[in-house]
Amino acid sequence: MELVGEYLYRDIIGLSDPLPFPDYLKPRYRHKNDFWITQEGERIYPKDMDDRHLLNTVAMLHHKSPFLSHIYDECNADQLILKGIKPIKKHKKRESLPLRIRQYQTLWETSRIYMIMRYEMKIRGLRG
Repeated sequence: MELVGEYLYRDIIGLSDPLPFPDYLKPRYRHKNDFWITQEGERIYPKDMDDRHLLNTVAMLHHKSPFLSHIYDECNADQLILKGIKPIKKHKKRESLPLRIRQYQTLWETSRIYMIMRYEMKIRGLRG
């Protein structure tokens, strides 16, 4: 997996504005699993979902995998995203990282689309 860099997180650690999703969704930033498949079989990116669709999709993921929300909230992923912490650090051994960062990495590796949807909800000010 490539480093995230400009993708969704900032290179600089510290508070900064999140990368806006329209820039993030330019083809050069897209990854093969950064979209959701609708019941009709069409791809939809989180930024293109209407509020109701986004909330319902996240609610469905919570129902299917309740641990996702728990891990996301426990590691305070919103704050890590805003601080620009990269979820993948190749220069450190995973075991030496704090639990919070390990949870963040696990979430990124297993459910990146979930993180993107949750972050889109945060940008829009939606609660679900």
